[in-house]
Amino acid sequence: MRQTAMAMIKLDERQITQIQNALAYGRIGFVGIDGKFGPKTRKGIEKFQENRSLPTTGLPTRATLFALNQTGGWGSSGRLEYDASIYPTSGPLARILDPQAVALLEEDPRLDQVLSVFLGQEIIYGYFENRLYVATSLGTTIGLSELRVLEEKTNGVLVEIDSQEEEDFIRELVRFDQKLWGATSIRNNQGPAIGLRQLQGRWFWRSGRKLEFENWAPGHPQKLRESSPLDESYGRLVPLEKAGEKKPE
Repeated sequence: MRQTAMAMIKLDERQITQIQNALAYGRIGFVGIDGKFGPKTRKGIEKFQENRSLPTTGLPTRATLFALNQTGGWGSSGRLEYDASIYPTSGPLARILDPQAVALLEEDPRLDQVLSVFLGQEIIYGYFENRLYVATSLGTTIGLSELRVLEEKTNGVLVEIDSQEEEDFIRELVRFDQKLWGATSIRNNQGPAIGLRQLQGRWFWRSGRKLEFENWAPGHPQKLRESSPLDESYGRLVPLEKAGEKKPE
């Protein structure tokens, strides 16, 4: 099964060497840099995935390669480059994924469930502290009853952000796909919906948890307006330039 999954990942000898360099740089007990994907490389990846709370598959999934990129240990050959369009798991742009390929590579029943609900739809997914995050464009703003159906089917909730680190992760996950920064909203320049709601003039997470982490954009939060109940009933990410921050270069 691992061989079948690995065959889906088109990495050459130079790229595998770069992965091995990054694992060695991370000092996680990996030994051996030979450009071949053998048992030691697989074990090294498994250990790295465990340390980063990623699905422990021993395979160089997109989430794993993204995390390895953060170590800076690619050696003299530079950062790993690969064609995202042929990679069978999630990339920087939402796209339709093959559920069977993803099941083989990620081995995550939560993700399998999400893909069964959004079958044939473009998605992006990623992991933070062993939690699965999924973004998709529905093409319109849905009502709360439709949201509850999706939450029940996926066994998930609209994202609730508890720290700057989590917000940074979410922004990095969705920042390249412009469909998520306009097509999901009635108004322009609005980002993906998150799990905020307003009750009696105060803001809470939809789960009922108190809002501990606050990072409002200038001029926010705004009071709900009855004229557009669907759109105003969702809290949203705001583009960094509108929040008064510089765009990443």
